[in-house]
Amino acid sequence: PLPGHGDLTAITWSTALQRLLVVADKEDQLLVLRGGGSLGGRLPLPGQQQEGVALDNAGNLWVTDDQDKSLLKMDAALPAIEKYLKDPAAFQDPLTRLEGGAKKN
Repeated sequence: PLPGHGDLTAITWSTALQRLLVVADKEDQLLVLRGGGSLGGRLPLPGQQQEGVALDNAGNLWVTDDQDKSLLKMDAALPAIEKYLKDPAAFQDPLTRLEGGAKKN
């Protein structure tokens, strides 16, 4: 369990960040966990009922949504997440305010 967060539905490893990315569906958030499991950041995540997450080699973040049966692609999410982790105040909503935003595929 991760204190304060429920309904953890998906997890993926980011080699570039050396962090785990975890979907907290109940809160519509992407949690970024440090190596020891402590919370390094949390970002708003688009969708209604996120059930899966993956990063591709181009740094795009893919999220499946079980409620509307969609696959969301967030172009260039990895650089946005990196910037957010360095300076959270600079990015109010880095995943949904990317150029092009989240796209349903």
